[in-house]
Amino acid sequence: MVHSKNGTDNNASERLNLRLGPEARAQLAALAKSAGFPSVSAYARHVLLHRTDSDATVKKIGDVEQKTVATINRLSRDMNQLRIQLLATYCLVDGLAKVVLTCMPEPSPQMADQATANAKRRYERLNRAVAQAMRGEGAAILQELGKYVGE
Repeated sequence: MVHSKNGTDNNASERLNLRLGPEARAQLAALAKSAGFPSVSAYARHVLLHRTDSDATVKKIGDVEQKTVATINRLSRDMNQLRIQLLATYCLVDGLAKVVLTCMPEPSPQMADQATANAKRRYERLNRAVAQAMRGEGAAILQELGKYVGE
């Protein structure tokens, strides 16, 4: 249906009667006149049709908001899972590196302190190399996780 500002439409329409008190009619007439409509009926028709369109738009916006919130919640869960997987991977690599750097081969008793010190230095170099390779936030996470590593 195509509507013009004078309240007429290009298709046949059905009549709707509306009873208003004198104050409401006067208010509506003043609003219609200030908005430039030729009659109160034309103004009422325009307001009713505009309100219907506005309600549909509000519903669409609400739907988009709900979808956006659901997407953000899903992404938050995915990020949390990735964080857990990253921590698990780091712990696995950390454990493997400690085994390789400290336990293979078993040093002689007089060389144990020197071998342990060398292994710790190699371990720190490995962590620095990984942090440099990751660059950015990954390096900060690796350094943060490194704070919790004991001996």
